[in-house]
Amino acid sequence: LPDQDFGRNDSIFVNFFGIQTATITGLSRIAGMTKAKIIPAIPTRETDNTVTLRFHPAWDNFPTENVEADTQRMNDFIEERVREHPEQY
Repeated sequence: LPDQDFGRNDSIFVNFFGIQTATITGLSRIAGMTKAKIIPAIPTRETDNTVTLRFHPAWDNFPTENVEADTQRMNDFIEERVREHPEQY
């Protein structure tokens, strides 16, 4: 995910909050190998210290043939969720 540098074989640099950031490409690669649908789930810690897990719609057309575009899509999704609840990040 963003801010994870696993070296040249497993990470690429794509945009995250306006900064070219080392990001793991595993989501695209694993989805491609397994033909799995990507259904994003975001945990949110509540004021009572419980965690609510929110599922988002499955991504259509993922992965593509372009691992850089796929990785950027993931970062864009995460960035949108961080903007919704910056205190959670």
